[in-house]
Amino acid sequence: MINKIIKWPLLLLVLFLTACSSLKKAEETPSLVKEGRIAVVVSQLLPKKRSADTFNFMWRDFDRRTQELIFTNTLGITVAKIIDDGHKISVQSALGDDKVFSSWDEFSQYYFGQLLPLDQIRPLFYGETIHLSEPWKVDTLEYNQKQAIKKLVVSSDDLNGRRVKLTIVVTK
Repeated sequence: MINKIIKWPLLLLVLFLTACSSLKKAEETPSLVKEGRIAVVVSQLLPKKRSADTFNFMWRDFDRRTQELIFTNTLGITVAKIIDDGHKISVQSALGDDKVFSSWDEFSQYYFGQLLPLDQIRPLFYGETIHLSEPWKVDTLEYNQKQAIKKLVVSSDDLNGRRVKLTIVVTK
């Protein structure tokens, strides 16, 4: 009789401890989430050439310490997941070609063939003003009724007749 009394509580304790040890860590909730489209267009005057990259994005910021940017194609398939932990930019590619960069400049140069002011745009999502480095300038900046960024177009012209235009449209 005593054996049965001890056996069931002991069994329940073992099951409880097993269940607790297999629980995953709760995922941190982002402080800010934005979704939309991003396009990078490069135009060359002579010889006349044009190239463009367009992606959907989901940007999640975790208390300004860590940000996560997920690029998807027009079909909604994830192309890359980018994580900025404040020290490095880690890229997990859908093709398995994972890379680590020391800055957003290094990242944009590698993937887009251009230096893009990606790190300088981040304050806009918080309703703050931005100051772009030369040669970048703001062409269009639109806000919705809640004073949240809706559309941003920045461009850069170089001495070789090349124009780079970065367009970000926020849908959510």
